Amino acid sequence: MTRFMSVLLIIVMVTIAGCAATNQAQHHAESQPQEVLGTMVIRINPTDLASLPEPPIDLMLHIRQMTGGHDVIYDIADGMAIWELFTEGPNDVGVCFQNFRLVLPPGNYFVAGLDVRAKSLSDKPFFLPTGGPSFTVPKGGCVYIGRINATYLRLPPGSLDQAKATTGKISAATGNPLRMIYLTKGALLATALFVDQPTEDECTPAGDYCKQLLAYAHHNVCTVQCVAALTGCASAHDKGQVYHLLPPNAESEYLKTVNVGILLEGSVTPTEISYSITLKVQKPLPKSAIAVLKFENPDPRADPVEVVYEPKPDQKEIFVISPSVACIVNGRYYRVVVTLFGDRERRDILGTHEQMVAFFVSSKILRMLSVPECRPTE
Repeated sequence: MTRFMSVLLIIVMVTIAGCAATNQAQHHAESQPQEVLGTMVIRINPTDLASLPEPPIDLMLHIRQMTGGHDVIYDIADGMAIWELFTEGPNDVGVCFQNFRLVLPPGNYFVAGLDVRAKSLSDKPFFLPTGGPSFTVPKGGCVYIGRINATYLRLPPGSLDQAKATTGKISAATGNPLRMIYLTKGALLATALFVDQPTEDECTPAGDYCKQLLAYAHHNVCTVQCVAALTGCASAHDKGQVYHLLPPNAESEYLKTVNVGILLEGSVTPTEISYSITLKVQKPLPKSAIAVLKFENPDPRADPVEVVYEPKPDQKEIFVISPSVACIVNGRYYRVVVTLFGDRERRDILGTHEQMVAFFVSSKILRMLSVPECRPTE
């Protein structure tokens, strides 16, 4: 009997040890850095008297964790980068396509901006802030975050005062304040930032080049994500494409929007749709403070999606991904309202913060990702 119990005890101990080893191995595998794939597209549209830039254009990505911290900088160093010219209106438009493959631990991140080295744009390296898109690196698998398109108007060379005056006129004409990056060889005005994916009918060298990376992602069963609402999400090659201007990042007494978007999770069918927002805390919140976020539901028959967030003391940023919504309406703006309460009982309102989010997506992308669209109201 004693011998039987000893054998049984040894078997149990071996089994427990085996399970522990398996769990440790699984945890180790899930915490390992994963490959992040995507394409960076810089589109330069020269105004009258301004010239097109010329390659080479070297880019370095600034990646930041949603929880804060220093930027991690990745040199894209794409030896196969493509520079293409498109004729749109009276001027040619120059577009630079660069695929990137980097490695990050699982977590939530966003692209804060780009370091640019291009002698035809500036004699010195300069930084282009983007404020997005956001993306999630999953545990135990790679992720494809799409084709990140940043569009800029280029002004002719001139003084800072001249660039400011021209920026003011263009902003007034469009009805939106445009962000200016002053360069002596010609200031850049950020007019659009969107994320898309290459489609089958893109037969240009750049289109084929982008499709190769997407095919690699599918072959390796990578998660496919597309944050489609920084300014809009549309094909860079659609004829007559209208680029919808970025709703300004809202700023209130306690909060400032850092990054906001609508996340399309293409690894499931139908594609899951959810909001993503990052808020900077501008002044200390009471210890018992609570934030209630209400995301407009694209389905007019449904209630807003609500998230209750309890910030920690001295927390500098708030990052929230909403529960998924059932469908979405393309070609419109959505509202996010954040109400800050000083107490958990929600009696003392500290303030409100409202942010608009754009969703302008190529119909080809919607079909490719099987994105459910809301039925019109009767």
